[in-house]
Amino acid sequence: MATKRVEGNTKQLVAEIGRDLCRVQGKVGEYRGYRKDILTEKLTHREIALLVCKRCKGIMRKACISTSGEQFCECCRNHEEVGNVYPRYEQISPNIHVRNTVNSLKCSCPLQKRGCEWLGTLAECENHLHLCSHVHEKCKLGCDIVLPCHELSIHIREECTFREISCEHCKKGFRVCDMSNHLKKCPKIRMTCEQKCGTVMCREDMAQHLKKDCGRVVEKCKLGCGIELPRDELDIHVNTMCVQRKIPCRHCQKDSKACAMPNHLEECPKIRLTCELECGTVAYREDMAQHLEEECVEKKVECPFIKYKCEVGLIKRKKLNQHLKEKRTEHTELKLSAMEEIIMQQSNEVKLLTHTVQVLETEAGDLKRTLFTIARAAKVEWRIDSICYKLGSNHPTVKKQSQIDGYNFEIQFSCDADSIQILFLPKDGWGYFSLKWPFIAEFVARLVCHSNPKGTKDFKGEMIEVNKKDYQSSKLKREVVRFPKSEVKPDFVRDDEIELELFVFCK
Repeated sequence: MATKRVEGNTKQLVAEIGRDLCRVQGKVGEYRGYRKDILTEKLTHREIALLVCKRCKGIMRKACISTSGEQFCECCRNHEEVGNVYPRYEQISPNIHVRNTVNSLKCSCPLQKRGCEWLGTLAECENHLHLCSHVHEKCKLGCDIVLPCHELSIHIREECTFREISCEHCKKGFRVCDMSNHLKKCPKIRMTCEQKCGTVMCREDMAQHLKKDCGRVVEKCKLGCGIELPRDELDIHVNTMCVQRKIPCRHCQKDSKACAMPNHLEECPKIRLTCELECGTVAYREDMAQHLEEECVEKKVECPFIKYKCEVGLIKRKKLNQHLKEKRTEHTELKLSAMEEIIMQQSNEVKLLTHTVQVLETEAGDLKRTLFTIARAAKVEWRIDSICYKLGSNHPTVKKQSQIDGYNFEIQFSCDADSIQILFLPKDGWGYFSLKWPFIAEFVARLVCHSNPKGTKDFKGEMIEVNKKDYQSSKLKREVVRFPKSEVKPDFVRDDEIELELFVFCK
């Protein structure tokens, strides 16, 4: 059994079980034979040899004897010292004579120094220690306090900080030493709202109360005016005082922010206004402009005859009819005079336009003659047409009708085994009027390269001298371009077709 030394006036052995105080403690803490120092009479040498255990050096408790004659305590039979192990076959039996002798020895309480006055035999000592009020034992709850047995029960029941008690709020059990910490966090303890709203509730509900219900929690106005007020005052502020709240206009019933209402009232179309010209009319602001423009009798308006130079100019609308009646003759004369001026002005403009047209006609004739002169000296180029020919076609000749500058032509494209020919046939003349007779016509066939436009190849044809009498002669009804078929490289072919463009250059 484990023991603990307690420092006091003297060092005293304290056992967890009081009855062990009368026994000798072994090397590993176990209790064996009785202590010799608690005997009231000193043992003789003969009694020591007969009653003392050679193993634990204490008075033999429940003495035993082996077949070899050795005597020892019953509790020492299984604690043989090194070198004194007895054979397994050796028999051990109780030594009744020694037991009776030991039990009859007189002794005092091991706690005599604490004031215990008990006297008795060794056989009675263990039972006495079990009841002795002077036995000190360690608190079983783990607080490390050592007290006399008669005080320990009171300590465990009423004083020990390790004893368990129930929380009066949540009814859960906690040690006394932990209760103060628990009370700081106990969810069931009732608390008064920290915002001083007067609400009392459990701690576990306080966070929800502060988040949603507490009227004293300060929040910002949800309309965005920036004011911070307690929650129970904020609703009143939002509904009746906030400058960002929306209120209806009493005139047009449209909602506007309270801070913007003065500006709205300055522009509200449904506010009734009195005419600014003091005609007495009351109308909505949105109708006031029309009233001033069309109806107000105090507004000054122009006389319809002001464009005919009526001297009145501006006159109030309510006097206009009277003015028209009074000035009817004068207005008619002014209108006739103005019409005569207009007729005279238009006549002068017609004369000026006639002169301008004559000048322009003269300049146009000069310009045309100048252009003819330039054209006769220049080189003229016509792009006649383009034609596509499918290689390997069963029709070696392809004809195509074309037109340029209002003149009709026919192009014939033919191919034989070695070369490609192009024939040009005018149908109804040619626009040579801008050229000076005679002139030279040179035909050029352009083979289009589809993969690289810069690779396009020109094949020049025969140069023909054309006189005026040859305007529709057979000189132009002839083959004008011929080139070898070997010149058609793969770059000029797309989908088994080649494309040719025919040009004529005249100078």
